[in-house]
Amino acid sequence: MLADMSAANVSRLLDDHLAARGEATALVFGGRRHRYADLERATARTARALLDLGVSPGERIAVVAGNSDHYAIAFLAASRIGAVSVPMNIRWAPAEIAYALDDCGARLLLVDERFEGAGREALTEAAGDVALLPLAHGDDSLAVRAARVPEDVDVPRAEVDFDDPHRILYTSGTTSRPKGVVHSHGNCAWNHLAMAGTDLVRQEDRILVAYPMFHVSGLECPGIFSTLAAGATVVLRDGADAASLLDELREERITGVVVLQPLLDELLAALEDADPLEHLRWLITGGSTPALVERFVRVLPGVRLTEVYAMTEATGAITVLDAPHMRSKVGRTGRPVRYLDLRIVDDAGTEAPANTTGHIEVRGPKIARKYWSPEPSRSRTPAPDRTPTEQDGWRDGWFRTGDLGELDDDGYLAFRNRAKEMLKTGGENVAMAEIERVVVDHPSVRAVCVVTIPHPRWEEAPKAYVLPERGATVDGDELEAYCRTHLAGYKVPREWAFVDELPFNHSGKVVRRIVQQREDAERLAATKEGFLT
Repeated sequence: MLADMSAANVSRLLDDHLAARGEATALVFGGRRHRYADLERATARTARALLDLGVSPGERIAVVAGNSDHYAIAFLAASRIGAVSVPMNIRWAPAEIAYALDDCGARLLLVDERFEGAGREALTEAAGDVALLPLAHGDDSLAVRAARVPEDVDVPRAEVDFDDPHRILYTSGTTSRPKGVVHSHGNCAWNHLAMAGTDLVRQEDRILVAYPMFHVSGLECPGIFSTLAAGATVVLRDGADAASLLDELREERITGVVVLQPLLDELLAALEDADPLEHLRWLITGGSTPALVERFVRVLPGVRLTEVYAMTEATGAITVLDAPHMRSKVGRTGRPVRYLDLRIVDDAGTEAPANTTGHIEVRGPKIARKYWSPEPSRSRTPAPDRTPTEQDGWRDGWFRTGDLGELDDDGYLAFRNRAKEMLKTGGENVAMAEIERVVVDHPSVRAVCVVTIPHPRWEEAPKAYVLPERGATVDGDELEAYCRTHLAGYKVPREWAFVDELPFNHSGKVVRRIVQQREDAERLAATKEGFLT
């Protein structure tokens, strides 16, 4: 790899457009509009403010905040000085934030006004010495500090290697704790090149990003960074509902947007008898069916409906469904993006023939190479080594995604299921082991097994089968309250079942497959009897 090159720095993506598009709109948030030249100056001034705070290259800057232009500028500024951004899930409980702060060894925690309380509570539980700084509210916030910096300040881009970390995104794996996926500057650069080949981001596009910035979709799929890399316009939102989303799609002449299924249903209903969206070129969603595609084509004729198979470890999209096949390949997520290989293998790692379900494996320069390995001196509970291992998913240059799928004769991927012990609720992956770790810590719980149940809006939800300690009395309300002090709300089980026994194997572990089969059978029987809908 090339070393000591400021050109490798992700913040370079602003400089690349200054000469030809300096006056073009780069970023819109609320009533504030930033041209590329404005964004470059704001980034330099914020970078100087971070340097004045003593932040050094390689140090980690954690953020707990909703989407905003201030957040995006801080992210770019951190990159400019060679620091590593660590966006954290705004739905996490303070204990979860504290764990991640210790795990990454954060030097600074940026918070917005809504999450300052959670941030301060997290600092009381964290072992490391972390400074808290408001992002944009208050007289001493990062934004105010940056505003005091002379407008013409010159802050050279830090020289970084393509393998140097740009950001750490925490994702749920099969372990009981989230793992920090390290995206290098090189991973990001290759992802931007790959996105350029999907026809999702053209220079004239205006991409609405409502996905949170702690999520790879909000950053790259296509998100803030891949859109700016193309010289297009990012219209940033902090959350969305159907009515306000529709207004912004019209007012900002949006050409592309990612919308989850429940919100898409509401959006299409609102558009049934409304004027068409003249500027919209594409919309990404998940779980398309023939009926949905036909409804979409009727309501939004000429607009591309596409699916994307993406994951954090891939720095974004792995496959993207092309426009000509949005009907004929419905239910499939497309072919691999540029510079990425994908294969389906059996349990032994042997490549499977077409139309055979197996493990999805990928390789390429935009695949993350490792999970974060914390500094033992900063971590309250030092984590095991996070260098690439077969257990983590890396083997012989390939990364096993933990998902099952199949390729058809044309090389189009169909996602079939998760091989990892995971569930997906409201667009967020959750490790069952993470929930179980918290529940079993309750003094009245001997053992627990978490399974998935269907949810009418969020696809799946967790249900916990609890084996109480002998002689102990505990109920769902008590355990729910306990979980909410340690877990984000979306991870808390929606249902509780208290049992006299659980199926243990010879190693003393609960056999989740048996419990899940029991749950599925009971739910199916109840549905047939009319008890469930």
